Amino acid sequence: MLTFSSNTPAHDPPAWFDEFSSSLHYASHLILSGNIRDFFPTWDDEVTSFVNLDHVLETLLKKHGIGTVLRHDPVGGLTVSGEDVGEISDRLTEVDIPLGSADLRLSQLASAFRALEDGAGKPAALVVDYASHLAAATDAERDAFFVQIDRQTRRQVDSGRRLVTIWL
Repeated sequence: MLTFSSNTPAHDPPAWFDEFSSSLHYASHLILSGNIRDFFPTWDDEVTSFVNLDHVLETLLKKHGIGTVLRHDPVGGLTVSGEDVGEISDRLTEVDIPLGSADLRLSQLASAFRALEDGAGKPAALVVDYASHLAAATDAERDAFFVQIDRQTRRQVDSGRRLVTIWL
């Protein structure tokens, strides 16, 4: 768990932690780039350790009330963590997208996002790792995917639910 206790050393966490955290309250899409494969410091009772970005994101999202995270990356495939793992997994199976699926077409990734969107109304996030490497057969297919994800996110915002897409 990422914690900052009263014994936190004099150096501060990376500046983007605060910007990311405040953006979660109003942004539908967040793009993280740069040295995102780095390890980030965490402190617990005067002990400094380093954790990867996945751990940092999960901790920051949970801290801001986002309990379910659907994640896609080209190596690990599609994974879900958090509060509604069983429910989301069942919905993905219904649309023939089992967890662990790595080689997804953009239409399948959009369907997976719909499975997250159709949840119990709790705040949730989609994390797309290596987003710049998403492959589409045509430019029109790629554009349609991004428009669909944006529409789904905005529809949820209009209903009062927080659904955030994080592009890495």
